[in-house]
Amino acid sequence: VISNWDERLDRVLRDLGVRHHFEFIVTSAEVGWEKPGRKIFRCAKERAGLGEERLLREDLVHVGDSFSKDVCGAAEAGWRAVWLADGPEPHGAHMTEAFELLR
Repeated sequence: VISNWDERLDRVLRDLGVRHHFEFIVTSAEVGWEKPGRKIFRCAKERAGLGEERLLREDLVHVGDSFSKDVCGAAEAGWRAVWLADGPEPHGAHMTEAFELLR
């Protein structure tokens, strides 16, 4: 899990009964960086034991509900992204830039 949250996230996931599905949690409060910044994704990659290995884009996938933070952030960090859209799709110049990043 990569989240712009704080230390309460672990407890929330436990209370929801889903914590055991995740090997680790990286929160912005813990590492000092927020999505869409590349550093939080790099930290997650290291936490997964992948360090500086050269991986294909297909090897790293981030799922999130924020187009600007999750999809664009993952793409900027070299990850594939799955967007769980909760509303209208973004549009305009930012949308064009985002799709360029995803190529």
